[in-house]
Amino acid sequence: MPFVDERAFHVFHQFTIKAENRDELKKFLDSQGIGNAVFYPMPLHSIPVLEAKASCPKTEKVCKQVLSLPVHPSVSEQDLHAVADAVKAFYKK
Repeated sequence: MPFVDERAFHVFHQFTIKAENRDELKKFLDSQGIGNAVFYPMPLHSIPVLEAKASCPKTEKVCKQVLSLPVHPSVSEQDLHAVADAVKAFYKK
């Protein structure tokens, strides 16, 4: 979980995780009616206009793992528990 200083108020609009079996988790969450998104499907160095001549294997691996979960001011605590429970249920299979 991210650190939030007690003197500050953070408005989270998404919570991006690194997930093993990301695509399968995404399908599972979709089937449960839980919103999720892949906002970072490809590393910047692979976008044609920014294409680099360097190899970035760690970045490429992470882009295949990231998944954003719904976390924003409109999400209730009950909704947050439902998201967490669904993620836990997926990994217990």
